[in-house]
Amino acid sequence: QASLSDAADAAQVELAIDEISRLSTLVSDLLQLARTDRRETPVAHDLTSIVAYRVDTWSAAADVARIHLDLRTERDHLTVLAIPGAIEQILDNVLDNAIAIAPPDTTVTIAVEPGTTSHRFTITDDGPGLSDDDKDRALRRFWRGDTQRPGSGLGLAIADSLARASGGTLNLHDGPTGGLRVVVALPSSAPDQLLGHEPPRLRLRPPPNETLDVSGIATPPPADR
Repeated sequence: QASLSDAADAAQVELAIDEISRLSTLVSDLLQLARTDRRETPVAHDLTSIVAYRVDTWSAAADVARIHLDLRTERDHLTVLAIPGAIEQILDNVLDNAIAIAPPDTTVTIAVEPGTTSHRFTITDDGPGLSDDDKDRALRRFWRGDTQRPGSGLGLAIADSLARASGGTLNLHDGPTGGLRVVVALPSSAPDQLLGHEPPRLRLRPPPNETLDVSGIATPPPADR
C-alpha cells in the first residue's frame, strides 16, 4: 500500500472518502425515490411486528448515540395496507433522522396506535424540532434544515411518498417537549389478509451497523478475523 507523504495528502484522502460516502447516500436515496414513483399494489402487513423489528435493528445505533428507544404498543397485532417494504423504509428514514438530531441521553419514542379505518405509528424525538414553515419544507425533495449534517435531504420526502403510495399519510407535529413528532397513518386491514409469516424485508438504505452491497441488498458487516 502506498504511504501518505504528509498531512495534506491525508486530508485530501479524507475529503475524497467523505465525498464518496455522500454520493453513495445520494444514489441510494434516489433509488428509493424512484421506487416510490412505481405503481405497486398495497398488501396487508402486521404493523406491530414490523415496527418492533425495525426498532430492535436500530437499537445498536441508538446506543452508540446514547439515545434510548422507547417502543409503546397497545396491541400485539395491527394489520395495515402498504406497498411492500414501505413501512420498513419509512421507519428507517425517520429513525435515522431522529437518532441523528436528538441530543445524547434523551429518548426517541415510537408508538403504535390502533384506529378504525386506519392505524398509525408515531416517532417523537427530543431534538430542536422544526418551525411550522420548516415542517412544510421538510417534506420537499432535497430540503435540508441543517446543512452541517450529512444527508441528501430526501429522507422525509421518501417517507412521505411511500406513505401516500400506500394510501396513507405522513404528517409532522411538535413533540410534547419541543422536538418533532412524525405521524404515519396507514389504512387498516383485516388480519386474515396477511399472507402468512412476513420475513424481514430488504432495504435500499441499511442502518449504520450494516453495509450495502452493489446489488442493493443489505448484508451484515464481515466478522472480525
